[in-house]
Amino acid sequence: RVEQRENMFDKQLLEFEERKTKLQEKIEEVKTVKEKINEVKEQAIARLQEVAGYSKERAMNELFAKLEEQSAEELMSRKLKLDNGNH
Repeated sequence: RVEQRENMFDKQLLEFEERKTKLQEKIEEVKTVKEKINEVKEQAIARLQEVAGYSKERAMNELFAKLEEQSAEELMSRKLKLDNGNH
């Protein structure tokens, strides 16, 4: 009986250690994601500060240029899909 309890205790201890290791890995993943989020946030704040200094006309021109760029990329992607589908 004592040996059985020791085996059960050892098994539980191993499972605990595995959970602890997985939890530590998750904590590191969360830290990494949090750092990336902070970097993106800082970039967004810097960009907003830059854009805040734009005139209305410059801001509109920039917005339309970005929309045109995205639209062109979407159209090219669709064209490539269609071309690949026909061959």
